[in-house]
Amino acid sequence: MSSGGSSNCRSSEDGEYQIGVVSPDPRFTDNGDGTVTDNLTRLMWTRDAQLIQGTMDWQVALDACNDLVYAGYEDWRLPNLRELQSLIDYENKNPALPLGHPFTNQLSTDYWSSTSAAFNPSYAWVVGFSGGHVGWPKKTGSGYTLYVRAVRGGY
Repeated sequence: MSSGGSSNCRSSEDGEYQIGVVSPDPRFTDNGDGTVTDNLTRLMWTRDAQLIQGTMDWQVALDACNDLVYAGYEDWRLPNLRELQSLIDYENKNPALPLGHPFTNQLSTDYWSSTSAAFNPSYAWVVGFSGGHVGWPKKTGSGYTLYVRAVRGGY
């Protein structure tokens, strides 16, 4: 850079960037049929976070969502990591969801995503709804049964 000139170079510091969108108001629409549309992502979620009950390993979770027929829709699926993270509001915890969310039976625990871990396909990414953390437990085995949320849209 020459003396007295200005530079368009950035420092590469994360805090320098303010990329994002304003959250719509309302953020969620309760469709009145047991589903909720996220007006930010346009994804549709089941209102009841425990519609698919209990914990299960990753493959059973994947199959349970793919087999779900609910509210007249047959294209439910296990959300990918980014979709599941899109529900998280890091200003809240237990659960880490936006204030005024319409979901019922949301537990403050880990939920499976459909995203396998690139470093080892025996692991899959999960999102913790206690505070928004992510992790990558094994897809099967003792102690690796987690909860499930179903989503549709966003293809």
